[in-house]
Amino acid sequence: MNKKFYTLGLAGILSSISLTAIADDTIDTIGFDEETPACVSDITLPDGVEFTRIFPDCGYTEGFAPVKKDGKYGFVNQSGKLIIDAQYQETHAFSDGLALVKKDGKYGFIDKTGKSVIAPKYTDAWGFWEGRAKIAQNGKYGFIDKTGKVVINPIYDEVGDWFEDGLVVAKTGGKYGFIDKAGKMLIKPQFDLAKDFSEGRAVVANKTGKTNAEGRPLYRYGFIDKSGKVVIEMRYDLAEDFVKGAAFVIDGQQIYFIDKDGKPTQMPDYY
Repeated sequence: MNKKFYTLGLAGILSSISLTAIADDTIDTIGFDEETPACVSDITLPDGVEFTRIFPDCGYTEGFAPVKKDGKYGFVNQSGKLIIDAQYQETHAFSDGLALVKKDGKYGFIDKTGKSVIAPKYTDAWGFWEGRAKIAQNGKYGFIDKTGKVVINPIYDEVGDWFEDGLVVAKTGGKYGFIDKAGKMLIKPQFDLAKDFSEGRAVVANKTGKTNAEGRPLYRYGFIDKSGKVVIEMRYDLAEDFVKGAAFVIDGQQIYFIDKDGKPTQMPDYY
């Protein structure tokens, strides 16, 4: 499962494809170039130590980067010094001052000195964001705070990986809604699909009652605001999160970007 504390957004989705301009030239041919980050050449690591990832910025967050040595994982600082010994089965980026690690088959959290703050005891977990971390227990999902206290009991079939704007998507009874950091259901479960909020908007979708050639259900996508109101009509065949004020959508044979009012707009500058 994905335990990274951030996502790459549409730049990552579109990095390997190009899209041809359509209709009113809403978008042009899209391409992305990635240069090797300076950290690769500027930082000298100890013998036998290597970065676990190169993009972006060698995985550095909050001054530390995950590294690998002899099949185990630890952390280096910005000068390349091994600060937290390579002793873990997995390490993930620091967020909210803590890093998710795996030891003896269980997940827990350490601080920047390497001290175990939340002992490894979870079968699965995700990094902290907005003071909450997702955990899995007995096939259900909930959240803990930075002391390790369970603040949202693991009762949900699915939840988003991280809180955004104080809300996270949660699935119960076959439908998706949104809960706050105390576990209160602020937007009742009513959608067949939903994604977490991004820039004040969340992608939601309902089934059309039709299926594609493979027999899979078809959906219509739109966007809600934090009150749960549908602010962009559920009319799209696909919709992605808002990033820098624009969202990628597919509308029949058309592929373009829309602004937060649902109007066609230019692709944003992701760099």
